[in-house]
Amino acid sequence: MRFIYFGLVISQSRVNWLSVRSKTFLSLIKSQPKMLYYDGQFDELQLKKERMSYAEIMQAVREEGIGSLDDVAVIVLETDGTLSIIDSPINNTGKQSSLSNLDIKEQE
Repeated sequence: MRFIYFGLVISQSRVNWLSVRSKTFLSLIKSQPKMLYYDGQFDELQLKKERMSYAEIMQAVREEGIGSLDDVAVIVLETDGTLSIIDSPINNTGKQSSLSNLDIKEQE
């Protein structure tokens, strides 16, 4: 049993070491944040890819104390599986925008 534990610790250390030093390796083991809702529209393709339901999203919106999607600017599925809900007007043009690392597709 100790050998299994030791092997897991060594494996985790190697994965950590590689992920810090290699962007390619990091991209293989860690996903990118995904925008699920933007500018009043759900991204149906992302919802299907991430296996997210409307009920889960609405639950997260309620947990943030928001009563309507009309008050939501963006919903992002983070890399750790949590949902970030931004309820203020969007200003994503500056370098300091929290949306700067997301692929924002303009909806028609």
